Amino acid sequence: MSEQEQFIVPSATAAQAESDRRRGPNLRLKPGRQYNFRLLPAFKILNGDGIWFGIARKHWKIPVDNTVDESRTFACPQERGEECYICGLREEFSSAMPALAKKLTPNTNYMFNIIDVDNPQFGIQQLEDGATLFNLFTGIIQANPTIADPIQGGVIQVTKLTQTPWRTAVPTGRVVSLDELGIGVDAALPSKLKNLDDAFTYIAADEQRQLFSQIATNPQGAFNDTPGGVVVQPVAQPVGAAAVAVPAAVIAPVAVAAAQPVGQPAPTTAPAPVAPAAAFEPPAQGSDEAKMQADLEAAVESAG
Repeated sequence: MSEQEQFIVPSATAAQAESDRRRGPNLRLKPGRQYNFRLLPAFKILNGDGIWFGIARKHWKIPVDNTVDESRTFACPQERGEECYICGLREEFSSAMPALAKKLTPNTNYMFNIIDVDNPQFGIQQLEDGATLFNLFTGIIQANPTIADPIQGGVIQVTKLTQTPWRTAVPTGRVVSLDELGIGVDAALPSKLKNLDDAFTYIAADEQRQLFSQIATNPQGAFNDTPGGVVVQPVAQPVGAAAVAVPAAVIAPVAVAAAQPVGQPAPTTAPAPVAPAAAFEPPAQGSDEAKMQADLEAAVESAG
């Protein structure tokens, strides 16, 4: 058994699946778990568009003003032809602070209509994931277009691994009809297939300004782990008094004199000048799919 295989667990039980559903409107894969999915068309395929997925660029983990660990992940309003405040800031900082601009850059994510064959009681759900799974689904459909037939389609086994290649997706050869899964094939079917263009969460530009204004006013501290870029320093306090949070920018460097032998005068030479601290650069977001998925899972866990 490989190192990866020993961490893979069977498909979710009904209780696990219900717990997953309560975490948010869209289904997200859990590390180390296998799923058996029926991949269904998107809402628009019934109108002749032939689209079986939704797509949007998303901003990841944008810190909310005056909070320690609260952030938001949301689809870029530019996807709908609307203004995006964060994208405006990204353009503003692209030259002077490229690392910050990179953290504000949206990444592509995908949405699918699926049925969890092992838990059909939840009906048609929306699965949100990244480019790796999209590419796997695309290859499977190109090799066997009928696998995504809305009425009599095939089952695809999907596994989320804890290391590269991060995702696997293989046809099982099993064919399951909607009737077998308890989903009636009737005139109401289109209403059960969610319009995947509307499945993503958006935040309008005006609301973004209210939530994320600190990025514009304090770009170097916006992505710190403390509110407003404030760093708690071990300043001496009277006994019983609470520590005071002091902004790092106002704490002057202090030259500490070295211990001297008893009776020896302190050296008269001035201490060496303290080099100014390097400008803060937020850690660069990884460009690969693995980092994007890690960000997504972190956002989900925070939201849960």
